[in-house]
Amino acid sequence: MGIHRTKFGREIAKNEHGRQQSRHDRADTNDEPNLIFSCSITELSGKCLDITPYASPCRFRMLSCLSLEHENRLDVFEFDQLPSGEYCAVSYVWRGVPVPDYVDSGTFTVRGAEDGDPTSLDVLRDIVWVAGEEGKKYLWLDRIGIVQSDKSDKAWQIIQMFNIYKESTCIIVPGGLGRLAFSNDDTTCMDRAWTLQEALAPKRDDVIVLYSQNPSLQFETHVASLSFTDTREKPLRSGRTSVPAAYMTLDDVLTVAKYSIHRPFGFNQAHAQPLIGARITGVGQRQAIWQCALMRTSSRPVDMIFSAMHFFGILLNPKEFEDDDRLGVTVRFAQGILEDSRKGVLDDSDHWLCALYFMETSQQMSTFPYVCHEVKISIGGPETIVRRPSRGT
Repeated sequence: MGIHRTKFGREIAKNEHGRQQSRHDRADTNDEPNLIFSCSITELSGKCLDITPYASPCRFRMLSCLSLEHENRLDVFEFDQLPSGEYCAVSYVWRGVPVPDYVDSGTFTVRGAEDGDPTSLDVLRDIVWVAGEEGKKYLWLDRIGIVQSDKSDKAWQIIQMFNIYKESTCIIVPGGLGRLAFSNDDTTCMDRAWTLQEALAPKRDDVIVLYSQNPSLQFETHVASLSFTDTREKPLRSGRTSVPAAYMTLDDVLTVAKYSIHRPFGFNQAHAQPLIGARITGVGQRQAIWQCALMRTSSRPVDMIFSAMHFFGILLNPKEFEDDDRLGVTVRFAQGILEDSRKGVLDDSDHWLCALYFMETSQQMSTFPYVCHEVKISIGGPETIVRRPSRGT
């Protein structure tokens, strides 16, 4: 049998798990996690990971931190229920900061997610180390936890996403999975739709930012001098990567972005102010969340609503909408909000529609502003993503 390769040319990594269980030959329920895929890091390097033949639909899937840290293996487990309090979830941008020339054997891709940056094994090890420092056994990473080539599994996972992050300690990797960002890198982390939910769903103290450490940069010099905030910059153990890494709470990063001239990871005051408000429980929180959501973009128009709906108690089925049906999903979302308003469920529901009153209103829904969407352009050079008002909402 010949070597199986993806259309992008990468060889498929072999499942070295002794019993390669079919997605259809397991029991419907199982209290214990089920190992569905296992391979050495040596086998995975430079290849493509495809768990599709071994994954059962509508299950939670996580990596074992212990296997990766101590055995140099990537083990993927399936769960029927979330292992609450036992895992970290990763928040990152699909395409992150530029990656210098690197050896291809130090990365891997995932079947169905080849349009994103390859995952650096060094970055994955750093994430796993942080999870271990936080006392967690498992790691949820969407490009592995979701069967990327299965639309039904994707739809189910989108509905579960809020609870996945709510029950986790969230590790934000602002520069993406290609390399850890330095504090002076201009990232798009605060511009993406899904990263809003990922930053707000967990408890405030359970959201941390992982980055490359450079004590000479202004941000880290400034953090070291602060006395009004309980900063927790924690360097990773020496020898972990060629560039030392550290992590600290998102609250600390936002405090620096709000009260200083520094723009850590590209976060500015316009990013920090509404996000800080959205992280404070009370009157006006939903309005602050809606403000944040309207200022973000997504490659799939419907994700602008799917990524925010849980904060308003609205649950829509992704299967009922096409990827570009921004108008349809927004109408259904607004109908749900107004119905809850009539029931008296939302304390500040009469204010959220005016979250950004200064933006031009939509022709289809006059109470809504135009929502930005992505446009890819290329003029004699690399492809660039720009933001434009969407005429579909």
